[in-house]
Order: sequence, then structure tokens, then C-alpha cells
Amino acid sequence: MQRLHESISERIGVAMRSRGVSQVWLAQQIGLTASTVNRKLTGHVGITLDDLDDIARALDVPIGDLLSPRSALSSSDEPTDPYGSAPDWSLDRDMVPVAA
Repeated sequence: MQRLHESISERIGVAMRSRGVSQVWLAQQIGLTASTVNRKLTGHVGITLDDLDDIARALDVPIGDLLSPRSALSSSDEPTDPYGSAPDWSLDRDMVPVAA
């Protein structure tokens, strides 16, 4: 169980670093004190699913990225879309007919 907690905490840390945010910022976003966030991330206090949901929303990552050992949050420190790249649906202005 401790190893799972460390793994989740590590992925939260990766997401935080990739966004350039601190534990203080995260705490403000999820309505906890910075001390409580630190205690949760260091394993002194358990992280609940509600905590993970709040953290994922604050960091704008899928909650699965925080839970999965094969998450998109990898050692590259860059969160990625777990479903692959989204298609570019932007219109090319040269292709849009213009009314005369």
C-alpha cells in the first residue's frame, strides 16, 4: 500500500512540476492547507479518492493519469493525452469558399 501511495504522489509531483505549480498553489485550489497537502503527498496522511479527484481537476489531468502506473505522466514530465493526439479540426482559410 505504501508503494502505491508513493507512486501516486510521484505522479502528482510530475504533474505539478510540468505546470510549474507549488504545493501552496495546489492547496489553495483544492481548499486545503499547504501543510495538509504536504502531509498527504509525503504519506503521513492518506489520500482519498475525493482528494485525487480535486487534485486531478486542479492540475487539469485525467484522474487515471494519477492512478495508473502506465499513466501518461511519464518521466518526460509532460502530461499527454491518453487517447493520442487530437485531430486538428481547424479550417484552412484557403479551402473555405468565399461568397462573391
